[in-house]
Amino acid sequence: MEYSTLIGEIAKAHINYTDVAKALGITRDTLRYKLGGKRPLSIDEAYKIRDLFFPSKTIEELFTREQTKTI
Repeated sequence: MEYSTLIGEIAKAHINYTDVAKALGITRDTLRYKLGGKRPLSIDEAYKIRDLFFPSKTIEELFTREQTKTI
């Protein structure tokens, strides 16, 4: 399951993945894995992303996960 809402918000705000990764103390690739649902995103990381980059949004708005369909 990926965080497509957050990915979209990052794109709309023209925020660089490298900047988000640096704020979390992880690599850009690790961030991509986490946003893509291939690695877990901690609640602390979620709050840090919200607080630093999207303070006017709720956690629920940003981190609703969408399940990818497999056939």
